[in-house]
Amino acid sequence: MFGTRRGSEGKPGGSAEDRFKTLVRAWRKRRLRPVLLVCIIFGVAFRAAGYAVSGDMKFWFGTLMGSVMAVYIALRDSPPNYIEKWRMGFEGEKQTAKELKRLSKHPDWFVRHDIVREDRANRDHVAVGPAGVFLMDSKNFSGIGSVESDGLHVRQVEDPADGWTCEGLGTRMRAWGAELGESIRTATDVAVWVQPVVVLWMDFPPKVLESSGVFYVEGKSLGDWLAGRPLSKKPFDSRRVVEFLRSA
Repeated sequence: MFGTRRGSEGKPGGSAEDRFKTLVRAWRKRRLRPVLLVCIIFGVAFRAAGYAVSGDMKFWFGTLMGSVMAVYIALRDSPPNYIEKWRMGFEGEKQTAKELKRLSKHPDWFVRHDIVREDRANRDHVAVGPAGVFLMDSKNFSGIGSVESDGLHVRQVEDPADGWTCEGLGTRMRAWGAELGESIRTATDVAVWVQPVVVLWMDFPPKVLESSGVFYVEGKSLGDWLAGRPLSKKPFDSRRVVEFLRSA
């Protein structure tokens, strides 16, 4: 089910960052090359005009040239939402990885990022420690989060009546946890419960909430929450699980 490492795999947010770079390059090539050509023409014209005049006019032509290039740079760094979401995705994964570094103070913990399946889908983070195995998915959204009907509901701060729902998130996380648990059992003969966790980089008033077997944890609370979890009720050979994850 899980493939070998390629490219940025194993790096926090690596798959999402690769996807963002691929999409943004294609978008800039398709949409911004004509804009760049126009900006260059105007920029050269304003620069040439600046050399031909003196006094205040030289300043204003220089300002116009700078404004044209500023417009292009602003457009270049403003891809459409379907591409921008990939940037937010890998930034969220990097924030989670930074928070998980706090577990390095606890030598019994092992963390792996961006595990890629053979179908190229990826799992953001997996942590193994005395408390068990945790499969984590990072979500980096703007707004206030709440858990409703097995989905994550996001409402806007400025307009609480406006929002949207990431439906079926809990169902997917439980399925991914079961899938990883089965992969571990098949490869290592170790039976272990994989706890699904959604890591939220947004305003999440409960801080930590369990719903139908899935934990939703505010990102800044993740390290302390994991370190403070009770020991696994069913002991397991964590060494063999870590060996599998290192090679997954």
